[in-house]
Amino acid sequence: MMEGLKAKINDSLEFNLKHVEWEEVGDVLVIIEQSFNISFEDRDFINLKAFGDLCDLVHDKIVLEHRDDCTSQQAFYKLKKALAATFDVDQKSIVPATLLSEIIPYKYRIDKVKVLEQKLEMKLMLLSPPVWLSVGLLILLGFSFLAFFFSLKIAVAGLAFSFAGFWISAKLGKEIEVLTVGDLVSKITSEHYLKSRSISNTINRNELEGAIRFLFIEHLGLDSGQLGREARFKD
Repeated sequence: MMEGLKAKINDSLEFNLKHVEWEEVGDVLVIIEQSFNISFEDRDFINLKAFGDLCDLVHDKIVLEHRDDCTSQQAFYKLKKALAATFDVDQKSIVPATLLSEIIPYKYRIDKVKVLEQKLEMKLMLLSPPVWLSVGLLILLGFSFLAFFFSLKIAVAGLAFSFAGFWISAKLGKEIEVLTVGDLVSKITSEHYLKSRSISNTINRNELEGAIRFLFIEHLGLDSGQLGREARFKD
């Protein structure tokens, strides 16, 4: 997939992106494609040199009507309405600072989040297993690999248990990954940009770079104040 960009990145990027693996960048590019309903091709990345070039590339690929309005505001009211309907709360009580844990009950969290996703027509990826469980499974996975040096049977069993544990925990995790309603608005605005807008076949081009930057920061663990247009891909 996108061999042109892979050659440019070559597993690492200069400046603030220099320690980012190609596979991680590729994951973000897939989200960008889905969020803005565009498709990347290998030739798109032949002359790509910096983060700003990627933003310009996305800008040029979008042919929708420009409307100078606020997508985050539209996403907030859309989310607010869906939360109120799903969890039977007063819309007036929902503000950006409202904690999601106060709205979404723990007991029925998995089923209710699925209903919320259906109302929004978005896959939120909102829930995850508890940290202690994820850490425990990672430790088990590490010991399983070490076990290959002294017992194939133990190693295979450990790998089976750890992978099964990851799969089950991903399905049954109830921990909310974002803290507030405002945080969730930022997440869906970047990951589901067009669906977040009141008129989905329009776009505010002034917001594009910020939305793409948010995706890189959130999914690659970058410093929010350091990712500029000049951050260059490794030659």
